Amino acid sequence: KDSSPPLYYKPLEELCKIRSPAKTPDGRPFKELPGLVSELPHNEQGYFGRIALALLLLGHGYPDECHDLVLPLSWPEDMHIAYGPSVYHQASESVRAYSSYAHCLVHRKEAFHV
Repeated sequence: KDSSPPLYYKPLEELCKIRSPAKTPDGRPFKELPGLVSELPHNEQGYFGRIALALLLLGHGYPDECHDLVLPLSWPEDMHIAYGPSVYHQASESVRAYSSYAHCLVHRKEAFHV
Protein backbone atom coordinates (compact mmCIF):
# COMPACT_ATOMS: atom_id res chain seq x y z
CA LYS A 1 0.00 0.00 0.00
CA ASP A 2 1.27 3.48 -0.89
CA SER A 3 0.85 6.41 1.47
CA SER A 4 1.66 9.08 -1.10
CA PRO A 5 -1.07 11.66 -1.76
CA PRO A 6 -2.27 12.32 -5.31
CA LEU A 7 -0.56 15.10 -7.27
CA TYR A 8 -2.04 18.59 -7.15
CA TYR A 9 -0.84 19.49 -10.69
CA LYS A 10 -0.25 23.10 -9.66
CA PRO A 11 2.60 25.50 -10.56
CA LEU A 12 5.50 25.73 -8.12
CA GLU A 13 4.41 29.16 -6.85
CA GLU A 14 0.98 27.78 -5.85
CA LEU A 15 2.54 24.70 -4.28
CA CYS A 16 4.71 26.95 -2.10
CA LYS A 17 1.53 28.51 -0.70
CA ILE A 18 -0.08 25.08 -0.17
CA ARG A 19 3.03 23.76 1.60
CA SER A 20 3.57 26.80 3.81
CA PRO A 21 4.73 26.77 6.58
CA ALA A 22 6.46 23.46 5.74
CA LYS A 23 10.18 23.47 5.06
CA THR A 24 12.29 22.05 2.23
CA PRO A 25 14.67 19.17 3.08
CA ASP A 26 17.46 21.68 3.85
CA GLY A 27 15.22 23.60 6.27
CA ARG A 28 14.32 26.58 4.07
CA PRO A 29 10.73 27.74 3.88
CA PHE A 30 9.02 26.48 0.72
CA LYS A 31 8.41 30.06 -0.40
CA GLU A 32 12.19 30.29 -1.08
CA LEU A 33 12.20 27.30 -3.44
CA PRO A 34 11.51 29.24 -6.70
CA GLY A 35 14.36 31.65 -5.90
CA LEU A 36 16.71 28.79 -5.13
CA VAL A 37 15.93 27.10 -8.45
CA SER A 38 16.22 30.40 -10.34
CA GLU A 39 19.79 30.75 -9.06
CA LEU A 40 20.86 27.58 -10.86
CA PRO A 41 22.65 28.26 -14.16
CA HIS A 42 20.94 27.41 -17.43
CA ASN A 43 23.55 24.88 -18.49
CA GLU A 44 24.17 21.18 -17.99
CA GLN A 45 25.55 21.66 -14.48
CA GLY A 46 22.52 23.71 -13.46
CA TYR A 47 20.14 21.22 -15.04
CA PHE A 48 21.72 18.36 -13.06
CA GLY A 49 21.46 20.50 -9.93
CA ARG A 50 17.78 20.95 -10.67
CA ILE A 51 17.36 17.17 -11.12
CA ALA A 52 19.20 16.50 -7.85
CA LEU A 53 17.01 18.99 -5.98
CA ALA A 54 13.90 17.47 -7.57
CA LEU A 55 14.90 13.97 -6.46
CA LEU A 56 15.57 15.19 -2.91
CA LEU A 57 12.09 16.70 -2.84
CA LEU A 58 10.58 13.49 -4.20
CA GLY A 59 12.39 11.46 -1.56
CA HIS A 60 10.99 13.72 1.16
CA GLY A 61 7.41 13.29 -0.06
CA TYR A 62 7.01 16.25 -2.42
CA PRO A 63 6.24 14.69 -5.82
CA ASP A 64 4.54 17.81 -7.20
CA GLU A 65 7.62 19.94 -6.68
CA CYS A 66 9.79 17.27 -8.27
CA HIS A 67 7.39 17.09 -11.20
CA ASP A 68 7.41 20.86 -11.73
CA LEU A 69 11.22 21.00 -11.67
CA VAL A 70 11.95 18.14 -14.08
CA LEU A 71 9.11 18.79 -16.51
CA PRO A 72 10.95 21.52 -18.50
CA LEU A 73 13.92 19.15 -18.89
CA SER A 74 11.99 16.00 -19.75
CA TRP A 75 9.05 17.25 -21.84
CA PRO A 76 9.44 18.87 -25.27
CA GLU A 77 6.49 21.28 -24.92
CA ASP A 78 5.78 24.11 -22.48
CA MET A 79 3.33 23.18 -19.73
CA HIS A 80 1.58 25.55 -17.33
CA ILE A 81 2.65 23.51 -14.31
CA ALA A 82 6.32 23.33 -15.30
CA TYR A 83 8.73 25.66 -13.54
CA GLY A 84 9.98 27.51 -16.60
CA PRO A 85 9.74 26.92 -20.33
CA SER A 86 10.79 23.64 -21.89
CA VAL A 87 14.51 23.34 -22.53
CA TYR A 88 14.19 19.75 -23.68
CA HIS A 89 15.60 20.45 -27.15
CA GLN A 90 18.55 22.44 -25.76
CA ALA A 91 19.40 19.96 -23.00
CA SER A 92 21.95 17.21 -23.48
CA GLU A 93 20.91 13.61 -23.94
CA SER A 94 22.12 12.84 -20.40
CA VAL A 95 20.01 15.63 -18.89
CA ARG A 96 16.95 14.45 -20.83
CA ALA A 97 17.53 10.84 -19.73
CA TYR A 98 17.98 11.60 -16.01
CA SER A 99 15.14 14.11 -15.89
CA SER A 100 12.87 11.69 -17.75
CA TYR A 101 13.73 9.01 -15.21
CA ALA A 102 12.86 11.37 -12.34
CA HIS A 103 9.65 12.28 -14.16
CA CYS A 104 8.79 8.58 -14.42
CA LEU A 105 9.43 8.10 -10.70
CA VAL A 106 6.88 10.84 -9.94
CA HIS A 107 4.21 9.17 -12.04
CA ARG A 108 5.11 5.74 -10.67
CA LYS A 109 4.50 7.07 -7.18
CA GLU A 110 1.23 8.58 -8.38
CA ALA A 111 0.06 5.31 -9.94
CA PHE A 112 -2.18 4.45 -7.01
CA HIS A 113 -4.24 7.58 -7.62
CA VAL A 114 -4.63 7.54 -11.41
